[in-house]
Amino acid sequence: MDKALEIYGYILKEYLSKCFANQQNINPVELNKERFKVKAVFTASIIFLKNNSKREDCKIVSVTNYWLKNSFADENLFSSIIDNANEELIKLVDDNICNLIGAESFDVPTLYETLLGIETGNEGNGTEISTSKNYRNKLGSYYTPATFAKSVTVKTIDTFFELNFGRVNKEFLKEIASISFADFSCGGGNFIIAVIDYFEDLFSKWSIEEERRLELLKAIALNISAFDVDCLALEVAKLNLLLKIKQSSLYKSLNEKFIHANFLLQSDFAIDNSKKVEIFSSGFIYHEQLSLSKDKLNNYDVVLGNPPWEKIRFEEKKFYALYSNTVAENHFKSSRTSEIAETELNNVQLAEYSKEFKHEIEKAKSDLKKNSFFALSNSGELNTYALFTDASIKLRTKRGVVGLVLKSAIVTSQVNQNLFKYLTKGNFVVAIYDFINRKKIFNIDSRERFCFLLLGNSKSEKFHVSMNLSEVSEIGKVKSEIELSFESLKLLNPFTGMLPNFSNKREADFLLRVSYDFPFFKNVYENVRFGRIVHLTSHAEFITKKKEEDNIPIYEGKFFNQFDGKFSGFNGVEDELRYGNKSSSVNINEAKKTSADYFPESRFFIKAEKWQLLSKNHKEKFMLAWRSLTSATNTRTCIATVLPFIPASQSVQFLTTNQNDLLYLSGLFNSVVFDFILKKKLSGIDLTQSVINQMPVPNIELLTSQINFNGGEATIEHHISLLVFSLLRNDVRLNSLFQNLDLQNEIRSESKFETVRKIDLLFMALYKLTDSEVQLVLTEFSKQYSKEDLSWFKKELQKLLSNYSVSSAFSTATFSPV
Repeated sequence: MDKALEIYGYILKEYLSKCFANQQNINPVELNKERFKVKAVFTASIIFLKNNSKREDCKIVSVTNYWLKNSFADENLFSSIIDNANEELIKLVDDNICNLIGAESFDVPTLYETLLGIETGNEGNGTEISTSKNYRNKLGSYYTPATFAKSVTVKTIDTFFELNFGRVNKEFLKEIASISFADFSCGGGNFIIAVIDYFEDLFSKWSIEEERRLELLKAIALNISAFDVDCLALEVAKLNLLLKIKQSSLYKSLNEKFIHANFLLQSDFAIDNSKKVEIFSSGFIYHEQLSLSKDKLNNYDVVLGNPPWEKIRFEEKKFYALYSNTVAENHFKSSRTSEIAETELNNVQLAEYSKEFKHEIEKAKSDLKKNSFFALSNSGELNTYALFTDASIKLRTKRGVVGLVLKSAIVTSQVNQNLFKYLTKGNFVVAIYDFINRKKIFNIDSRERFCFLLLGNSKSEKFHVSMNLSEVSEIGKVKSEIELSFESLKLLNPFTGMLPNFSNKREADFLLRVSYDFPFFKNVYENVRFGRIVHLTSHAEFITKKKEEDNIPIYEGKFFNQFDGKFSGFNGVEDELRYGNKSSSVNINEAKKTSADYFPESRFFIKAEKWQLLSKNHKEKFMLAWRSLTSATNTRTCIATVLPFIPASQSVQFLTTNQNDLLYLSGLFNSVVFDFILKKKLSGIDLTQSVINQMPVPNIELLTSQINFNGGEATIEHHISLLVFSLLRNDVRLNSLFQNLDLQNEIRSESKFETVRKIDLLFMALYKLTDSEVQLVLTEFSKQYSKEDLSWFKKELQKLLSNYSVSSAFSTATFSPV
């Protein structure tokens, strides 16, 4: 297939170069239409070559056109485009595709998806080819691999039979012709083909005779409805289905149920198909003319698909990158904005197009917000995968099931809590299969999480959960030992009801146990105030790159580490590296950290007057700060320390509270037990207050109990605060905080590792960890603690508990996992 992609890239470049020769300010609509034609003619020719091994001459395009009209229908979409194609394009395709070898083995949906990632940039007098995927990102098109689509389809249809008939067997053959199927964002049709494969396998197993088999497959095909905003992808899906069942004469019948529209946009009236093609070929994804007529909304027995995973918003860089290489290569918003303004000043047609493009997106957002059909998913920033899920559950029949491939945020992120609570409370969730893209099931970031969400009229309050899968085959093999319910999710995440990120039953049981035994952060620290004040983009007009008399340095997350406010800075870093696309601070050595007048050097500064205005509601002198940009897969997810109350960028989240609590809270946030629980709670890469508020934490009564530890008698809170003080005492910026704290007992001279280990030990005691739970937690932190450390923790924890004066405070409550 690589050769085909190489040929396509060459044809695209050559054709567009000739179309727009010597044009510096190209009309973006005309450019998009010509790109569309190249994609259509090339794709149609590949479909022909795949299904016709004999080639009498090299007039591939004309032969393709004849074959399409003769086999399917005169008015098929590809033929309508070829009939109006430029002779120059036809000749380019003929000359370059004639001797292509191996087309019969191509997976056309995969090929078409890859074509979406091959783009052109026009700068000066030339045309450049790139694979930056801006158009595909805009479209949200990352089609499901055929193997994954098949596994999802098999599990979903099996579930349909199990919920409605008990099991799949031959006596229900007569029911098969009545089952309706739908894919609301079908792309190239892999789920549609998977439906046919499912029943072909079934008919083979049941030894159904050929004539009856073809009759049933025809009935199944005519019961499939498909929708997509990309009319070319929809046509690929349609032709693939007809070729699969070997009944190309059904084109017109199938055409009625293969609908070109953006499924999320709804209209009270029908829109002419040719108008839709015109709008889509111009480059629009969200446009009033691409709306779906409401009379096309029906209910279906089986809804399948992998809807787009995008937010509905205008993404400036991705949009302009399709029309300007210089904008695409500019990574800084401030200079990019002026560059865009200059580009549009020189290209009025681009300015008009971008204005209309933005207008249509804003109109779509406004309409979706008002549409009660999407009431469960249209609050906050609009996510397409949530909107499609909302539609799917509402458009299934009473006996219907839904099998969707979605971002895992659908079950883990609080933004989707209304929808997910509806699904769990109503017993619609049958199973959740959560994946991490480690094995590159999708050609996207290997850290991306997605899930197969299986919905239906479950006969149980509980649903099966399988987490952190990495291979398609695990859908059929995995027998989940984790069962959850709406009530157990309320216990785990009381404010959102979302799914934590555990990997196995032991982790699930531990999370349930600590959630049952301990109060949540929000209920213990009611007077805490969270913040994230300075935003480098939003407040750009008040931010400079040079220190002046009237501005203040801005702290960044990379400047601090656990129990360390002087971890790194831009001290001595040249401007080119300081402000480059991959800028990196330099670590501060231990000798300089102890220097009273040596601090991390900032690269950005905010006007003092603006900072006073932004921070007017915070009167405290100190704060607990943590890196907000993080991940559950990082070695340490929570990295926190105590800092003076100073300007910090959006990469830093902070809280202010009773200053006497800050050292203890720093110990809590940095402890391995807290971090372990946090790793299971965090769904994205932003550690916000909503996550912190749902963290189970030791209650105040436990903290005030006296213990003999580290050579002295004091409360557990005092012991922890003293240990944290020993780690922070060289930071002179915190002196006034320390002076107001009544910290007693001797500070031992020991390594930072030993001090941190003692802090972790005390929190293991506070969280009432058993030996097996200690082992479970430390397995997550093998880079920090060894097997010898595990033995030390177990021994010291038993010693601590046996000498504890109020041992009943540490007795574990009776708890049965839900």
